Amino acid sequence: MKKIFYLFFVFTMLIGCHESSNPSKIMAFDKIEYVHSFPKSYTLSNEKLVDWDLIGMKQFRIVDSLLIVSTNDKNGFWSFFLADDLSFKGSFIKQGQGPNEFIYSPDIINSSFQREKDLLIAYIYDFQTGRLYKMNVDDSFSTQENILELTKDNLPPFLFDFAIIDDGIFYCKEIANEQTQQLRYILNHGEKETPIKFDRLNKAQVAKGEDFNIISSITVKHPKKDIIVEAPITLNQINLFSCMGELQKTICVGDKLDNIGSIENKIQWMRIYTYGAVRTYNDFFAVLRIGDDKKTFQTTRKSLPIIQLFNWEGEPIAEIKVNRFITSFDFDLRNKYLYTLDSPTDEFYRYNISSILNDIIPNLTKK
Repeated sequence: MKKIFYLFFVFTMLIGCHESSNPSKIMAFDKIEYVHSFPKSYTLSNEKLVDWDLIGMKQFRIVDSLLIVSTNDKNGFWSFFLADDLSFKGSFIKQGQGPNEFIYSPDIINSSFQREKDLLIAYIYDFQTGRLYKMNVDDSFSTQENILELTKDNLPPFLFDFAIIDDGIFYCKEIANEQTQQLRYILNHGEKETPIKFDRLNKAQVAKGEDFNIISSITVKHPKKDIIVEAPITLNQINLFSCMGELQKTICVGDKLDNIGSIENKIQWMRIYTYGAVRTYNDFFAVLRIGDDKKTFQTTRKSLPIIQLFNWEGEPIAEIKVNRFITSFDFDLRNKYLYTLDSPTDEFYRYNISSILNDIIPNLTKK
């Protein structure tokens, strides 16, 4: 009898080991670094409500000297403000199906902003059509007209992630295999390439008919370099990699990587939301840790979110505990403010975090 029990125990352990090592149930690189704590911890307080007449705020982003808010306003999806005094500069990008119009508000976070001949330019990917537009932001302010031109009309539509790596080189991610997988690849001057490093992540798969969001992620590129941050919305990890270079590592915030199969075995309401937003800066990146299960997050919300900061080697820098519920954030490093948005309530707040940044930034610039 003891022998039978022992064999059953060994068989059970072998099944468990096999499942945990199944590459289709782990969305991570071979190199994994575990984070159990952060060197510094701060708690926010003394926030100031930003009271402006914007309804249906979805996302926002601070670029250069501007604060840009994405809304549901069909007459101008993006509203621009000066970051220092929040004075209004104009609303642009209209809804429609005509030339230079968008059916839905384009993704403001993954649009590429850069200076060209001292003018601020935004490159905007249209999810529905696969077109890439170039917006002259400064000229749009001067004329109060949307100065927009089509630069590429043959990109794949419906990409779940898109980033400009270099001139004619794009990072793409799309759903495949009956919505059970997501495939990452490079579009190099029209040619589709899949670096070997992507194979490990691309193998991750949910069962047919399962919720695809188990392997969905928020992906944002470094402002200047070829480095991608990928934060899954239900897994306790962050993937950090370059498209054309050698960098590839996974940061696990916890003792053990989340297993896709284990999450599939949970009731949908009990699955944990891990990350809700990603922002990137020259010296560090930051992610918004949620921590509530799906039912709690969509009804009462209990866990106050935490902003986690990492350097570009993936090392933890600090955590900032937020004193209210939020869905997105961004740092105004020039004026030393933190802005937060709670999309369900349209509440927008500003925090003076000069003391926190003065404590963090010197350590970053030494690296």
